[in-house]
Amino acid sequence: FRITTAAVEIRKPAALDSSRARQDQSRNGEADSPADSAATLRPGQYVQLTLADTGCGMSKAVQARIFEPFFTTKHPNRGTGIGLATVERIVRQLGGSISVDSNPGRGATFTILLPQAGATPVGSAS
Repeated sequence: FRITTAAVEIRKPAALDSSRARQDQSRNGEADSPADSAATLRPGQYVQLTLADTGCGMSKAVQARIFEPFFTTKHPNRGTGIGLATVERIVRQLGGSISVDSNPGRGATFTILLPQAGATPVGSAS
């Protein structure tokens, strides 16, 4: 349920801005080091979920703040700014990470890495 909620929250801005979601991908893989993500990930097996849209994109300054609670670029009464902050917190609580890649005029791509179910992170006690 939490993953579905996260995906819906990420896609909401695209729907509200009349842009189109262009890509939903998932894959399994291994994170070799914390450098694989902006957040610190333990080495181990991860599932990657990628969501992209063709919206207006974001500047680096906006990207630096999008996971802050109550930060929004929308007009008053159009959003609370809590959606992406909630998604980021859920993903972190599950031991994963979320990142965004975007440029103005080029849309945005969100990448979520979550520990693979049943996988034991390298270095964990069994």
